Amino acid sequence: MERALLAQRIADAEQAAVTSATTTAAEAAAEALHGTLAELEVTTDRLEAANAALGSANAGQEKTLVEQQRAERALRASEARWRGVFEHMHEGFALCEMVGSEEVLSDFRYLEVNDAWERLTGIPAMATVGRTAREIFPGIEDFWAATYRRVVETGEPAHVEHRLGNRWYEVLAYRTEPGRFATLFMNVTERKAAQARQDAFVELGEQARRRCDPMEITSIAVEIIARGLGATVAGYGRRDADQENLKVQHEWTAVSAPLGADNWPLVQFWNDFGDQLARGDVVTNDDVAQDQRTADGADIYISRNVRAFLNIPIVEAGKIIAIFYVHDAVPRRWSPDEVAFARSAVDRAWSAGARVRAEEDLRAANEALLAEETRLRLALEGGRLGTWELDVLTDTALRSERHDAIFGYTTPPPQWGYHRFVSQHLLPEDREHVEDSFRRAVDEGTAWQFECRIRRADTNEVRWIEARGQPMRDAEGQTARLLGVVSDVTERKRAEERRVVLVNELNHRVKNTLAVVQSIAAQTTRSATDLHSFSAAFQERLFALASAHDLLTRVHWEGAALGAVVRAALDPLALGDARVDLSDCAASIVLPPTEALALTMAVHELATNALKHGALSVPEGRVVITCRAVGPDAVAPIVEWVESGGPVLSGPPLRTGFGLRLLGRGLKAEAGMAAALQFEPEGLRCTLRLPRIHQAAPTSEA
Repeated sequence: MERALLAQRIADAEQAAVTSATTTAAEAAAEALHGTLAELEVTTDRLEAANAALGSANAGQEKTLVEQQRAERALRASEARWRGVFEHMHEGFALCEMVGSEEVLSDFRYLEVNDAWERLTGIPAMATVGRTAREIFPGIEDFWAATYRRVVETGEPAHVEHRLGNRWYEVLAYRTEPGRFATLFMNVTERKAAQARQDAFVELGEQARRRCDPMEITSIAVEIIARGLGATVAGYGRRDADQENLKVQHEWTAVSAPLGADNWPLVQFWNDFGDQLARGDVVTNDDVAQDQRTADGADIYISRNVRAFLNIPIVEAGKIIAIFYVHDAVPRRWSPDEVAFARSAVDRAWSAGARVRAEEDLRAANEALLAEETRLRLALEGGRLGTWELDVLTDTALRSERHDAIFGYTTPPPQWGYHRFVSQHLLPEDREHVEDSFRRAVDEGTAWQFECRIRRADTNEVRWIEARGQPMRDAEGQTARLLGVVSDVTERKRAEERRVVLVNELNHRVKNTLAVVQSIAAQTTRSATDLHSFSAAFQERLFALASAHDLLTRVHWEGAALGAVVRAALDPLALGDARVDLSDCAASIVLPPTEALALTMAVHELATNALKHGALSVPEGRVVITCRAVGPDAVAPIVEWVESGGPVLSGPPLRTGFGLRLLGRGLKAEAGMAAALQFEPEGLRCTLRLPRIHQAAPTSEA
């Protein structure tokens, strides 16, 4: 019964060891094996005790001998079964003992290993048993000896994952007897590499989301890809304009790796697999010295510290525009998972960079659009233009605030269209030409441009507007919309009307001036005795006329102050304040242009006569000029000219010259001015009465 129970336990241990693929199963298998070994030791002790008892009691007893033989066969079967389990289990197994001084157990010796040991470590069993770890693995970390020393000293099992050389192992260690321990272990290098790639892929996504610079994303991707693959060098480059070199944009190297090159000549390095790259396929090379595509030029690769590489192309429009590359300084086999990781990581990085570039382009486009809209808005505001968009089919329009303000709306009307514009705002006399232009725009696709008068909604005021529209056609070529602007041009229209009036007035003034000049010339000719006297008198009178014109021009021919007119008439004669007293001629009554010209000529003739025959012909003679207004509203101007200190007058002159004729009849006919002449012995007294002024106001001279 005991042997059957022992056999069953060994079978259970065998099953647990064979099927254990996870750490938990491995622990169970180890515990089962440990229990089985203990049972074997107990059974062996019992058998040895039984043999001794049989030998001493009755060696001839056949029954006892048979039982002993059966027990021995069971023991051999159990040992064979246990050995099968030990040799065929997937996990590695090693029985070891700690070695070193009594104070420091710094190494351990392998006593026995199973067949899985060589498969998992790459070291034959015969080269392992009997040797210490430091002999087998030169430079092994103290971590391993320290971990196993704790297991032996404390009896507590240890479960660890750690690197040994270039491989990762998951190890379960437990004490078997004083100074000794056993380990169950698995090579988890692929799992750790897959986890590293997964972590790198996640990190790349997180880093890419936080970055706003495509080159920064690329630089981060290069480093993450290199670390995820455990490579010595990774980089990114673009093909130059001549398509002859790969210009390295960024390269990451491991701490111990030398820096790579700035450029990779494509003709040397990628000619043999250019077609593969152009298709977008990842190019792998496990050993440049053994791969037939690179074997002949392997020295060039090796000189750049490249023994194995991955090339991941970026292809757009059938052209290779960039390549991500991964280099290793030693030969290595690139697994399908590693290739897939590299391709996916590059695609993610490139997509993230493209997203950032697209966002930058969109942001730049939005900024440009905003700037353009701002410029347009400023132009519209500066030009006081309203915008509108008319849907021809529905007769509805989108408008700007300025558009509605032009039509007199402070609150936008709920409905607006062409027919509302025509029926509620357009003046009937302008309707025909507006509708004609609208029909041509819709039917013929011509620009819609017109000027018309409208009646504002708020004040009922008539205003002029100018509208310009451009037809927009649909897919069938029909005019579907009209887009345009509208502006209030009332002031321009009024300015045009004023310009027409001014031109007509100017024509009238020119004609009048020429008539005056012609009259002056004719009258001067009648009074002159010779050409010289004619020329002098004619020029003086023209100068006086020009002074009046200058004065009126400075005030835009809107009227001149009475006192300013008197002074302008005397300025060409340079008489000075000592000879002519104008202190009482500061009246600010504004004379219309015709009266101003007439008064100028009258004062000029009075002054000329005084210089030749009157008070101003002698040094002690003086003239006092008084300007005032009379009448109920004090707007009937009067100018009094009083001479004194000159030759004694005996009465009116016997001969009537130009001046007397002008004062007597010419001013009356020209400007309605009446002149009263009194030839007193003390000197001439002339009273000039101008027509009633309908509006009096001070003038501002420029």
